[in-house]
Amino acid sequence: MANRLAGCSSPYLRQHSQNPVHWQPWDEDALSGAKRLDAPIFLSVGYSSCHWCHVMERESFENAGIAELLNRSFVSIKVDREEMPDLDDAYMTAVQISTSRGGWPMSLFLTPDGRPFFAATYLPREMFASVITQIAEAWKTRRSEIEEIADALSKAVTEYRSAPPPASKEPVDWSCIEAWVERILSQFDTVHAGFGSRPKFPPHSAIRLLLFMAEKRNHDAAWDAASKTLDAMMKGGIHDHAGGGFHRYSVDEKWLVPHFEKMLYDNALMMTNYATASKLGSRADYALTASRIAQWMFREMIDDHGCFFSAIDADSQGEEGAFYTWTYNEAAEVLGSGADSVLKRYNFELNGNYLDEAQQRKNGRNILHLSPNDEFRRDDALDALLRARSLRPPPATDDKIITAWNGLAISGLVHAGFIAEAKRAADYLLSCGDPEHLLIQNRFALGKNLDIALFVQALLDLDDAVPKSGCRAHAINLYSSMKASFHDDVHGGWRFNPKSQSNMFGNPKPVLDSPIPSGNGVMILNALRLGDIQTASQDLRALRGWCESLPHATETLILAAAAFLNQGNSLQAEPDVQVLARTWFENDQMKAEIEVRSPDGWKFNRPLQAEAAAPFETRVQGSRIFVESSGQASGAAPVEIKISWQICTDSECLLPETASFQLQWEHPRLVHLKRENDG
Repeated sequence: MANRLAGCSSPYLRQHSQNPVHWQPWDEDALSGAKRLDAPIFLSVGYSSCHWCHVMERESFENAGIAELLNRSFVSIKVDREEMPDLDDAYMTAVQISTSRGGWPMSLFLTPDGRPFFAATYLPREMFASVITQIAEAWKTRRSEIEEIADALSKAVTEYRSAPPPASKEPVDWSCIEAWVERILSQFDTVHAGFGSRPKFPPHSAIRLLLFMAEKRNHDAAWDAASKTLDAMMKGGIHDHAGGGFHRYSVDEKWLVPHFEKMLYDNALMMTNYATASKLGSRADYALTASRIAQWMFREMIDDHGCFFSAIDADSQGEEGAFYTWTYNEAAEVLGSGADSVLKRYNFELNGNYLDEAQQRKNGRNILHLSPNDEFRRDDALDALLRARSLRPPPATDDKIITAWNGLAISGLVHAGFIAEAKRAADYLLSCGDPEHLLIQNRFALGKNLDIALFVQALLDLDDAVPKSGCRAHAINLYSSMKASFHDDVHGGWRFNPKSQSNMFGNPKPVLDSPIPSGNGVMILNALRLGDIQTASQDLRALRGWCESLPHATETLILAAAAFLNQGNSLQAEPDVQVLARTWFENDQMKAEIEVRSPDGWKFNRPLQAEAAAPFETRVQGSRIFVESSGQASGAAPVEIKISWQICTDSECLLPETASFQLQWEHPRLVHLKRENDG
């Protein structure tokens, strides 16, 4: 009997509709039911092409014993992370805080009101059964302890997601950019390329930044790292040599053994980077790689309207990679008389070259890949393998149309020269309605920061390629709509959700790149392209501390800063506001006059605000603040006063600031205590 997931639009949720677990989607019925029953929630978050999600389903969610344990004591909720990215982000933070790692599937236990008290990722069946049993018992016998854990973890999640940028008043100039780039390059793997060690994900944002530095600043080391990484991925097993496109990531440091799911966003970003590098380095092999990504998308990922599906699964016939890998004899039979040279070129081994991640032994199958010194080129012999594998049972395709990812695809197609196909996809998205409705349909991800940001970027890329296409006007309209809904005009930066919405863990400003570029980095780049220099300047001032603190995770933000400077703009060190005071006694009252002076070329953007502890009162008159005791003076103890201001020029505003000072009467002077950012 099907559970409540049977009627969901998400292919991932429908995959679980026949599980014996009484799954429910994340909706009001499920949440109110948990509260009514006072039952804890088991929350499982994943996505359709996630290999370990399928493993946990086979091991646990299809198991009658596990289902009976869950159904007896919990309200079980399934979430497609691609449909609810805000929820995924919040609960992933809980997993990372609890375990110091993250990944999918996420497995969390929540109080009926949604506060997490246990957070993990994949759990083998025996361990999962033990966890379920222990939590069910603890809910009955140690409820107060669970509530304390839930309160503490929820507080930690909210504080982490709401953390202000690291303080920085320094200028942003080319020396800063180059210093941040050097710190990124310090993590370059000089042996296998890429950054860090295993597992290795394609470093999309880092490569884009490095290519920009190579082009605009003649940065040889940036080109060297970018091109070597592009070479290694292009020749490695992460690349689908027979069919085009790239798998999600490599489980080893050599780019040989991938997790075999294929994501639209990865391939779109790869297409952009390979196409960009092909022009910068006059590399025909990079252009071919970008073109083959596009051809794979047209063959396997496109819908009737010209938009693109979100992902293709890693598994088929219950085995990861079965669709893409070959035994030596299978491939030899397909290739026929020319088999020997092809098998040698793509490093086939009689016993297989595929080291299974879970088993840590070769499984008899082969992953096509080139040796580092081999040339990547068009190889017609591989067409036979492509035709033969098309007869195999294919992995499932997740046919969700996600606006953000389609935006990346449109940009990639433009860079690779497929303008008509890019325009067709953009036109269909635009035909779905005005900006308020375009991104809130069942087949589209909800209207989050990245959806609009990356679609605006795509429209601007199309406008660059076809200047009179009308795309710029659409981009301006979407940008304006997004600015009204998402931008923090006071403190700078772009929110994850519209300002009118938030969840129990706040509404953060995403600055860190995941595989997908950060929303704030993309929106600053969009602002620059649309001539909104004041917003770009404000946002860079607000967020630049993250670049200094985490350059290896903020490459798109650094790229935005570099693009800002490349336009001839400047971001100088923040000037200091002077605060002067005199104090005196008059008719047994303690009085003071404070003058707040803006720096040359700056002015106050809003009236000063001042607050003093009782029994003192404040009165603001222009740039002066008058303070006096409301009654007879009873002594000359120092009094703390807080003053708030914001200063602007004609082209930019600094963040609002609040400073605390001590007024002293024995020796008339003003002592600065501290200054805190208002944001």
